[in-house]
Amino acid sequence: MRGKEIIKKKFQELNQYLKELRRLRSISWDEFNSSLSKQWMICYGLQLSIQIIIDVGNHILATIGESQIMGIGSWHNCPLILSEAPSFITIQ
Repeated sequence: MRGKEIIKKKFQELNQYLKELRRLRSISWDEFNSSLSKQWMICYGLQLSIQIIIDVGNHILATIGESQIMGIGSWHNCPLILSEAPSFITIQ
């Protein structure tokens, strides 16, 4: 699978997670606060969404050759490095 297809697939997954999280917005604070299962649903949805964003960022950085800068375990640098990357980056 090529870079664009991988990123497209990841964003499709992200859209599914965000759709579900939007649906869960109707839960009241009291309902959320009193239900561990609802807390887990929302937290897990957020975790999966954030992971997709990190994965896409890392994929972009690896494609443009920034993986040497990031190093292993430096995923938290991904947004900063991407914010400093040229806006003309294209994924093959």
